[in-house]
Amino acid sequence: MTSIPIDTARLKAALDSISGPAPDDDDDYQIATTVGIAFLARGRSSAPTLLVPLDLAPITTGRRGGGFALNGADRVVFRSDGRVWEQAAATLECTEPALIDAFLVLVADIAKRLGAASSVEWPELLTWVEEWQTLLARRPTMDLNRQLGLWGELRIIANATQPDLLIAGWRGPDREATDFFVDGVALEVKTSQRPHVHHVSQRQVVRPVGEHPAYVLSIWAGIDPVRGSSLTELVDGLVTRVEDAPAFLRRVAGLGYAPIDRAEYKTKFVSLETPRWFRAEDVPRVRGVDPGVSEVRYVAMLDVDLALDEAQANALSAHFVGAGTIPW
Repeated sequence: MTSIPIDTARLKAALDSISGPAPDDDDDYQIATTVGIAFLARGRSSAPTLLVPLDLAPITTGRRGGGFALNGADRVVFRSDGRVWEQAAATLECTEPALIDAFLVLVADIAKRLGAASSVEWPELLTWVEEWQTLLARRPTMDLNRQLGLWGELRIIANATQPDLLIAGWRGPDREATDFFVDGVALEVKTSQRPHVHHVSQRQVVRPVGEHPAYVLSIWAGIDPVRGSSLTELVDGLVTRVEDAPAFLRRVAGLGYAPIDRAEYKTKFVSLETPRWFRAEDVPRVRGVDPGVSEVRYVAMLDVDLALDEAQANALSAHFVGAGTIPW
């Protein structure tokens, strides 16, 4: 057993290397690795568990929800780096195997919050877990249009050579006028099952970022269970790639996706043709409204004759994802 960096892929590999205590073992947990002052382990049921040593046994009840359960224990046997000792502890257990990636993101976030601390108090740990339970709680299922919208944005991020840079410029979860704003250039991603017909708001096309250039990427998408990719697959893949997985999960949760609802989002979408890039000023807009009217939203049919040529499209792809073409 070794100490490893707080990286979800490495944590998962450490867990995969153990199976939990043997039936005749006196210990309730087999430790896979240290995670700061805590320990990642498997219990007798083989469920992944984070053991957080406490100075005092908690007197309040724990929490259950979001795919994990937090409980207090008066005594846990720790066996680590040649030492064996008994101590009160908090046990954070993954209760749903399909949510292991989200659970490990929670583990990494707790370890990050603990930082260089030598101990943690139960109320503080309880507060952190409650935050995550709220974040990862079940949500109303997004309709197909909302799923498509999020799918288009995540496809861009998933194809980026530096996804963390693109996530840093991701403005969609903040309800801003454009989905991405990176190095002085804005991008609004529009995905629809009708070719280049999209719901548009006036503020997305009329000076959405002031004097900076702004573009719209129009994606005509359909459902393909073989060649397509689902929201669940995109989120799972990005969780293992991004530097700050907790922040990423918070962003997608704000848009309506929670890992515990992953079974609701397995529909696989695919682009039906090469997406087309448009200047924001070439998108149809409402030319006049009565004074006092705001938040105008309408359906626009984009004129493909106004789409940017291949060289311009490739340059914009390179700007946002680091490659001249995106493998749709």
